[in-house]
Amino acid sequence: MSAAGAATFNSSVTADGGLIADNITIDGTEYTAASKTVTYTGEKLHTVTASSKDYLDNTSADSTYSFLIDTTAPTVAVSVDSSTGTAVTVGSDEYYNTDTIVIKIDTSDSGSGLDDGTLTVNGTDTAFATVPTTTSYTTTLTSSEGIVEGKNTVKYTSKDIVGNEADAEIDFFVDTTAPTLTSVSIASNNTTNTLAMAGDVVTLTFTADETIQTPTVTFLSDGDAINYTSI
Repeated sequence: MSAAGAATFNSSVTADGGLIADNITIDGTEYTAASKTVTYTGEKLHTVTASSKDYLDNTSADSTYSFLIDTTAPTVAVSVDSSTGTAVTVGSDEYYNTDTIVIKIDTSDSGSGLDDGTLTVNGTDTAFATVPTTTSYTTTLTSSEGIVEGKNTVKYTSKDIVGNEADAEIDFFVDTTAPTLTSVSIASNNTTNTLAMAGDVVTLTFTADETIQTPTVTFLSDGDAINYTSI
């Protein structure tokens, strides 16, 4: 038996021939009484051993009962597994160019043991068939489980047998859409800015709808590509 807090044990023994002694040992401490109530505290395994003797000197066999008090929640950690791919960090945010995300869950419990867990994606519970263990395990999430373009929050709540709970979550971004460029224009510092000659400066201007990496721009000169990346 496991208990989530203090536990109370009540002992009461009767015998047909009349009870002369009731010997009870609780966590190594001996009690002699026909009725005894003891309240237990302390996060450990408690053991009660009892025997009785009647007026005819008949002595019962020992009866032993053990239980564990567990008030400590499981440990749990959630991360995006490396098999998802490499994340691109923008500021403090991590971006993935895929909507197939492999989540790694680490959870353990040193008390009563793990019972079940709940995985949520963006606040919605998902089906989670893997039986919790003390080892790491992974689950793959896609749009079917609620992964969306943009910010995602994945949370796992782990519960032990007596009901203690702990949770952990992770935020990340999914971006599988190419940026859109608007207000694209090109001009030179030539008197006629639609033309350029050797020594002129040609400027490309555009607006992107999201933060982008340094672009690669290809100019054509007489049909030949001129690559230039210092933008």
